[in-house]
Amino acid sequence: MVDSEGNGNPETERGLILNSRILWTFSSLYIKDRDERFLSVADRAYSYIEDNFIDTVYGGAVYTVDNTGNWINEIKSIYANSFLIYRLSEYVMATGNRSALEHAKNTFLRLEEHAHDTLYGGYGEIYNRDWSPVTDSSINEIGDAAKTMNTSLHIIEALTNLYRVWQSPVVKDRLQEMIILTLEKIINPETNRLYYFFDHDWKSITNIKSYGHDIECSWLMLEAAEVLGDIELIEKVEKASIAMAESTLEALNKNGSLTNESVDGVNSISLQWWVQAEAVVGFINAWELTKDDVWIDHALSAWKFTEENFVDKEYGEWFWEFGNDGQLNTTAPKISAWKCPYHNSRMSLEVLRRLSRYS
Repeated sequence: MVDSEGNGNPETERGLILNSRILWTFSSLYIKDRDERFLSVADRAYSYIEDNFIDTVYGGAVYTVDNTGNWINEIKSIYANSFLIYRLSEYVMATGNRSALEHAKNTFLRLEEHAHDTLYGGYGEIYNRDWSPVTDSSINEIGDAAKTMNTSLHIIEALTNLYRVWQSPVVKDRLQEMIILTLEKIINPETNRLYYFFDHDWKSITNIKSYGHDIECSWLMLEAAEVLGDIELIEKVEKASIAMAESTLEALNKNGSLTNESVDGVNSISLQWWVQAEAVVGFINAWELTKDDVWIDHALSAWKFTEENFVDKEYGEWFWEFGNDGQLNTTAPKISAWKCPYHNSRMSLEVLRRLSRYS
């Protein structure tokens, strides 16, 4: 953990999600700039994951370890393991590391063997270390949900990147399956927003609108379809992407920020850092698809609000959120299990990549 002033605490536990995101961030930065400082951090992150999280007996990776590398939570989270696949694949693209590719492939194969739903499609959520189903509801953070939008979205991320480094027919089939499931089951056809929690056969069981995930999905799903190269699928996803971006405008505030979520019809007034980052990318993506300059205006407004309010000019990095009291939280950790340089770094890289097409 790193506090709000940039001071690290080496005694805290370490999570697979955070360490995987660090691996992706610095691998991506190295791909762009070939700066050895970025490679050094990426190498260190990879070694730490390989030495401390990878389960060499049952495959996949555990959820958390203590500061000495002893396992604390041995569950196999599909959400976290999908992040691992995504980040390992990025590291492979940065370095060509063969062991990282094997870990990515093996983790996918464990998900395929134990978590893929051959009847209804998609993937389950949480398993014990040996991949047996979790029956203790107290460790299941998603309650009664058998499947979630969030895990499904990040599986799409993972398979997209994995297919870039390993053109397996099974990976291709699963990526296509997840895109079609998103179009047909996860997106609400009446509102063009994502359902959140599901039962086994993809019936929605909650009334949650997550505007950050909506705008994030609008560009990630298109990226996935483009990697597959299926023209008909790309055209379907392009239409859905525009509609999803348009649906988020109901949560766009006058100051340019995007509201986090709505639960049972009540909008939260919380504004989180990652939602603003995804809004910038999603709005630029919508502009690329429509060439309507209103989307550039939205992207610029979102960035202006973010740069003026979330970017910490004194200690660096970004603040976490404006809370439900409307006040900016300047004391929350800058780096923790769920806070890291991933969303904001990816936003920066995506904006540079996309706008370079028009320079």
